[in-house]
Amino acid sequence: MKGQTPVIESGGSWKSLTMAGVFQFTPRGKNPRILFRLQPGSMDKKDFIDLLRDIKRELKGKKLLLIWDCCRIDQKYIGK
Repeated sequence: MKGQTPVIESGGSWKSLTMAGVFQFTPRGKNPRILFRLQPGSMDKKDFIDLLRDIKRELKGKKLLLIWDCCRIDQKYIGK
C-alpha cells in the first residue's frame, strides 16, 4: 500500500479523527504489534497521557522505549 493514503469510511458525524499509537516488538524485531486509539476530533495532553497509561497496562510490566515524532502536539505540550 506504499504511496496510497488510507481511507476510513464511516457514517459518523465527526469532521476530524485523530489516531495515536505505538509499534511494539522485541529488541530483535520479533512479534510486532500495533497498539492505537482513534478519537473523534483532536487529542489534548490528557488524552495522550491516558493513551500511554493504557499502553503501559497492556505491556504488563515490560519495558517501553518511547520515540516521539516531531508532530505539533510535541511543540505545544513538551515540558509543561
